[in-house]
Amino acid sequence: MLRRNGIKYISENFYPAKYMTRWKEMRGLSLRLAQLVRLYSLTQVMEEIDHFEFFRKYFEKDPLNFDLPESYITWFDDILESLRRGDVEEIAVRFHMLTEGVLATVGLSILRKESSDLPEFNSGIRKIIEDEARHVNFGFQLIRDKTRAIDMIQEFYPRAEAIIMDGMSYIEPMGYSWNELKGLMIELRDSRIRKLQER
Repeated sequence: MLRRNGIKYISENFYPAKYMTRWKEMRGLSLRLAQLVRLYSLTQVMEEIDHFEFFRKYFEKDPLNFDLPESYITWFDDILESLRRGDVEEIAVRFHMLTEGVLATVGLSILRKESSDLPEFNSGIRKIIEDEARHVNFGFQLIRDKTRAIDMIQEFYPRAEAIIMDGMSYIEPMGYSWNELKGLMIELRDSRIRKLQER
């Protein structure tokens, strides 16, 4: 039961079922951005919708219904504000570098390991991992001012740590320590910064 709850909790971070109406504007803004910014791939937007649909369908008979922490809610409120402003570089940092490049990478890594005996779920997670890797790489193309981007990564990163820390009551029973996950997050953050510095 603890493992199942952990899988469901992390999955809800990818498909926040209880909070979808809070961010209902996000889909339209993402589609608009895909039209306005030539490099902002419409394919990526559609893949994100597919990811939502995967989690929705998989948990249809056992719905996701967790209360997500305030750290998560304010994080996505701020992404929505970035989309409203059309600040492409800030979107690239908040979403591609940190949401996909750190938070989702950690969550998907856990889901892949924990679902090795759930073939249908594991197959879907592996496909999402492939998509997310492309999305992170795409995010680098959106960044023009690498100094500003690195400063934003450093500024926003502690809030990403808070999201994982706030979910440890579900994650730790699966055998993952906060120090282990924090180390992975720092490694991922630093790899994004190095790639920007080397451009």
